[in-house]
Parts: sequence; structure tokens; C-alpha cells
Amino acid sequence: MKLDEIQQLINGELHGDPNLDLLEIKASHDAQSGHLSFIHEKRFDSIATNPTASAYITYRHFDSLENQIVIKDTRKAMALILNAFFPNFISITPPTDGPISTSATIHDSATISHNVTISDGATIEKNVTLFPGVFIGKNAVVKESATIHPNVTIYDSCEIGKNVIIFAGACIGSDGFGYYKEGEDYIKIPQVGRTILKDNVEIGPNCAIDRGCLGDTVIDKGTKLDNLVHIAHNTRIGKHVAITGQVGTTGSAVIGNHVMIGGQVGISTVEVGDNVIIAAKSGVTKDIPNNTFVSGFPAWEHKKELLKEAWLRKASQKRKKD
Repeated sequence: MKLDEIQQLINGELHGDPNLDLLEIKASHDAQSGHLSFIHEKRFDSIATNPTASAYITYRHFDSLENQIVIKDTRKAMALILNAFFPNFISITPPTDGPISTSATIHDSATISHNVTISDGATIEKNVTLFPGVFIGKNAVVKESATIHPNVTIYDSCEIGKNVIIFAGACIGSDGFGYYKEGEDYIKIPQVGRTILKDNVEIGPNCAIDRGCLGDTVIDKGTKLDNLVHIAHNTRIGKHVAITGQVGTTGSAVIGNHVMIGGQVGISTVEVGDNVIIAAKSGVTKDIPNNTFVSGFPAWEHKKELLKEAWLRKASQKRKKD
């Protein structure tokens, strides 16, 4: 689509070349020449200082951007544009010719249990084990020696790395929680990305890992998730991260390498550095630098949290005595 066609679609304020051809829509960290991307709010302003896409949909005008369409509701604009680029997109489709599609590629050494569904164009590599009730979506890839336990759902186009283990009931690649508000209604924003699990990842029972809205949700090699963990759309998790039960992230969170996260932690749209430890029940609302131990809500340095708690307890005891 040309930039002026997008402007007419979303009724924004165009700055730049109206005849600019835009071939794809990409998240900012994946955007290149020929791509359209988004700057939704102030916390993403830094994108405008080093733009990589050819054009942006922005919530305000940026002098540093050569081509942009300014509009108040960028998320509504995103939904309209995604529907134009990906008409009738759905994230899961049934096989067209039986439970195991004839167009799927399945290695002879793979173990396929009963009641398994493998959709059109899926690839199952050597020594993969699929337990009963597993669903593999269209064009999904399950790489060598992965083990998928009973009743796991892997949505269309997702990629499962070598030696990955996914335990019972997990859901990989369902739609992210993406909506915009119009009046009293929540209107769905299409979720056209994928979920990618790199080699040697382990996913505990009943985890939910959403596909990306734009781009991919990625969990890098060697990372381990405990039971009942929710990873939201476009979250990126580094290598050899350990996440215990009932942790949840919001969309587009970034977690570095060698991070340890305690149970029932909530992580907002922030960046967590490498070698960070987050104590159980913490609420992470701001970026955390490398090599930091945090706790509390909102999370801050663990030593400060201990001092705060000690002071509160002493103050409480003194008040009771008084």
C-alpha cells in the first residue's frame, strides 16, 4: 500500500511522501526499509531518534521522521491497517483432509500417539514425540527431539526448537490480549505474529504463551517456565532464564539472559537486564538494570525493601506498645 492509501484508511495527518510504497508492517525492533511501524506513546519516543522503518504511525508529530501519519488513536489505526494487510486473518485453522494432513511433513522416526492433530503444511522433525491430544497448527514447525505432552495446543506458524519439552495443557501461540476501545466496546486488534521457542526450552503445565501482534513472541534457548506462567504478546525472553509458577508479563516486555523470577511476579512493559533476580510477589513497573536483585511492589532494590519492611514492623510494634 502507498502511504496516502493508509492515510485515507485511518484518516490521519500525513507528513512525507504520499506515494511511498510500504510492503509490510513490522514491530519497531524488526522494521527495515520498505516497512511501516508504530510509535504508540511517549515511552516509545526513542524510536524516532533512530528510525529503521520507512514510515510510522505516530501519536504526535516527530521532526526526525521523514514519513509519518499522526493520529490520536494509534491502536485503532493498527487494527484497521492490519485488517487491510491481512484480511480475514485467523491464528488457528483445522486440517483440510483429516486429523493428520497429507500436506504435513512428518519424519519416520517421530512418535505420533492417538488423537493427535497435525495441520496443513506442518513439519515434525526426527525423534519428536507427540502425546495424545496434541494439536499442531498450520505451517507450525516442531524440531528435532522435542517432546510435546498430552493436550498441548500449538497454533499456526509457531516454531518449537530442538529438545524442547512442553508439558500437558500448555497453549503456544494463541492470540495476544490486544484491543482498542470504541465507545463501550473492545475491538480486537489482529495478532499476526508467531510464538518461537528456541532450543532446550521447557514449558510447564498449563502455561499460556501468546503469539505476537506484530513480530514474534520469543523465548530463547535454555529458558525454563514453571506451571501456570503467562507470557504476553511480543514479549522477548533471553537465554537460560528461570521463571517459577504464576508469573505473568504484559505485552512487549523484554527479559534479559540468566534472569531468575520468583513466583507470582507481575512484569509490565519494561526491560529487565541480564543476571537479574526478582523475588516472589514483586511487581515490576520500571526497567531493571543488569546484575540487580529486586523485590516489593513496586519492585526496587531488595536491600531497600528489607529496610522498609524492618522499619514498618518496628513502627507497628512501637505503636502497639504506646
